[in-house]
Amino acid sequence: MKRLLTALFFGVILFSRVCSVYATTIEYSVNNLSGNSWEYMYTVKNDTALANLSDFVIYFPEVSGSTVFDYSNITITGNPDSTNWNISAAQPSAIDLGGYIDALATLPLAAGAAVGGFKVSFDYTGNGTPGSQQFEIYNSSSQLPIDTGNTVFAQQEPTVPEPSTLLLLGLGLTGWLFGRKKRRVNSMCEIQN
Repeated sequence: MKRLLTALFFGVILFSRVCSVYATTIEYSVNNLSGNSWEYMYTVKNDTALANLSDFVIYFPEVSGSTVFDYSNITITGNPDSTNWNISAAQPSAIDLGGYIDALATLPLAAGAAVGGFKVSFDYTGNGTPGSQQFEIYNSSSQLPIDTGNTVFAQQEPTVPEPSTLLLLGLGLTGWLFGRKKRRVNSMCEIQN
């Protein structure tokens, strides 16, 4: 029974690793430059299993169900590598129903790699702070979308304090002593029987 449970446990672990979902992540941070002027900073992470990333679009949408635009004057202010990434900005219009930035790489971003430094300034007339945006990843050959999602706010990773070496050593010795005591009690019970 114990072998069956162990095999089942490792089977579930292996299955979950094989079936893990990989996707592209675009993280953003936002700064208020002054008044209605804002700036997004993006980091693109290619977490796909095998595909190289060479073309993505981030949308600056209109107010839902209307042709009123919260975003205007969309301008590229930072490019991580202008020799590799060609980035263009399209302003909101009644035809496109929102603005967007389009980034095309001459050398694709390899699977598992990340690149930061994309910066876009814009005027924002909506309420509060500008937030998450929709993006699409395109196959550079067929120009068909292969991944979609929403940008994710880049939060500061909380620092996790590591336990001290002496605490770990003390816990290890305590466990070892209790294990020895249990074995001694078990062996004395066997001798008495």
